[in-house]
Amino acid sequence: MNRSALTPVTVTARHRNWRTGRLETWAAVSADGTWAYVREDAPGTPWLVEHAPTGQVALLAGTLTAARAATADGTAFAHLTKETTP
Repeated sequence: MNRSALTPVTVTARHRNWRTGRLETWAAVSADGTWAYVREDAPGTPWLVEHAPTGQVALLAGTLTAARAATADGTAFAHLTKETTP
């Protein structure tokens, strides 16, 4: 079974779901401090993947796992440099 690499994170915010009472992750930061992951309170609850040193949002991801995979494989950084290149 092929597993993709994930960026190690520290969870920085958890909140209880008001319907289920289940604890959910709403924010995290990469172990090296380069990336911040913030769950947006919007339909589908997308995750914003933010480049912490610049504050720029690199991309949106459907799950925290997908966001961590995008930073681990370089996809998020590629989106960031594509947006900043003139």
